[in-house]
Amino acid sequence: MLREAIGADDPDKVAQAIARSADLHHTDADGMQPVHTAAKEGYLEALKTLLSLGADVETEAVNDKSSRPLHLACEHKRPRTAKHLIEVAKADIHAPDTTGNKPLNRAAIKGDLQIIKLLLAAGADIEWVGVWGWHPLHHAAGNLQILATQLLLQRGADLEAENTNGETALHIAAEYGAAAIIELLISKGAQLDAINHTGDQPLIKAVSKGKTVATDILLKRGADIEAFESKGGTASLVAAEKGTLPVAEILLARGARLTAIDKESNQPLHLAVTYGHLQLVKLMVEHNADIEARGASVGLNYGADQGDQPLHVGTRWNQDAMVKELPTAGADIEARGEHNQTALHIAAEVSNESVVRVLLDHNADYDAWMGNDTPLHRAAIVNKVDNGRALIKAGVPWDQESKLGDQAIHLAALKAHSAFIGMLLDHGADIYVYNRGRGSFPLLTAAAYGQTECVKYILTKSPILEQRTLNGDNPLILACWNQHIDNVKLLLKAGAEINTTSEAGISPLHCAVSKNNLEITRVLVESGVDLTLNTYQWRPLETAENLKFEEMAKILRNAAK
Repeated sequence: MLREAIGADDPDKVAQAIARSADLHHTDADGMQPVHTAAKEGYLEALKTLLSLGADVETEAVNDKSSRPLHLACEHKRPRTAKHLIEVAKADIHAPDTTGNKPLNRAAIKGDLQIIKLLLAAGADIEWVGVWGWHPLHHAAGNLQILATQLLLQRGADLEAENTNGETALHIAAEYGAAAIIELLISKGAQLDAINHTGDQPLIKAVSKGKTVATDILLKRGADIEAFESKGGTASLVAAEKGTLPVAEILLARGARLTAIDKESNQPLHLAVTYGHLQLVKLMVEHNADIEARGASVGLNYGADQGDQPLHVGTRWNQDAMVKELPTAGADIEARGEHNQTALHIAAEVSNESVVRVLLDHNADYDAWMGNDTPLHRAAIVNKVDNGRALIKAGVPWDQESKLGDQAIHLAALKAHSAFIGMLLDHGADIYVYNRGRGSFPLLTAAAYGQTECVKYILTKSPILEQRTLNGDNPLILACWNQHIDNVKLLLKAGAEINTTSEAGISPLHCAVSKNNLEITRVLVESGVDLTLNTYQWRPLETAENLKFEEMAKILRNAAK
């Protein structure tokens, strides 16, 4: 009943509804009381009646930023109700809502000139700091309210007032692409080189948001095209990162340098490649961007990220289109980075298979060295199975050796990369292949380095347990010496000879005893190890006693009973 009366803006019906016990302070589902609704919808006569019957002009809505009636009248552009609330009801024009905005901030957002004038005439603070530290002038500029902006300036608003981030109204107008407001602010003397707290000038804000008209106006009015922003870059670097092609075209047309660098020595081309902006990359190449320039791979740290050329950067970031485009544009596919890596080394280690294939399609050298390794070795070390497969399909021999004598299968065993080993076996690799550099086999390597899951996998492919190093060590001896009990148990279960000895006569038990590893010793004893085997003419018990391993000696004595 009361709602309908308010909606009809009929004071008599409102009074009748209240007289019939309608709740003057009833809060609806939106958290608003009748007085809020009347102010919001501009029902002036209903509002007057509600206030005369005792409605509180300062009551706060529950679910709407604690808005008071005057806030709602300002926000919804109701000048008649706002005028009554200000001049007759004497509403508090300085009351903030929960965001910090006062009535003038809300009026500036909506650009209602009548309400702004009413508030200023009543003494509203033209520099009140609202949400985000915005003054009314920021609100007007950021909401494209040119007439409100003009009015506030006429009434003395501070042209250089800063928000929480140190931004002036010109920063805000530039960010939101408010071209006419930019012109107005500059004509009033706004500083083109004003810097916010992160080091950005208005031009950078316009460029970062892709505001072409705003960018053009700022440049025409004298903005410094080479001014630095927060990351140490210029407008051309910002455009490259954001991929704002039309803005980049404006910048290049006005002479922006493609040799500008940021704090990490990246040029615009590095950034455009990193973020996959293909059309922008093509534009920069057309404008003679340095396709061989060195950068820092935009902060990535894979151990080989300094001195990267754009092709290296595109490879690290899995940008297939960039990796296709750059060699076509003249990039050297065999160019080396700081650590002597080619793009194919990088791709094999950190990229997707598609990037590897693109490089191979451009005839990248898969035999190229990076330190001791070729791309296949780099893929094996980090378990990039698909990349390894792509290399082998392209013609890389599975038994390609590193400068240390490692083959990919040995490196995969060293790192416990069973999936990579499986891929190599599927392509003809030999599980019994000898490592000339380490004097070892895949099973020996996995056993020595405690790679239990890898040992388990290799055992399904290799039933031969008596493979030996140059010193005559077999997998069980190495597992005991390096104290990898899980591998010891696994090898014993697979049938490894427990009393085997190396060429020096060292047995698994002697390894465990000399390392004072009680757990492995117990496993060997429980598995029936020979307690009388000599090493350097010492039996295991004598070794324990000579080394003063009392608990070890006790275990061996008890086992000998």
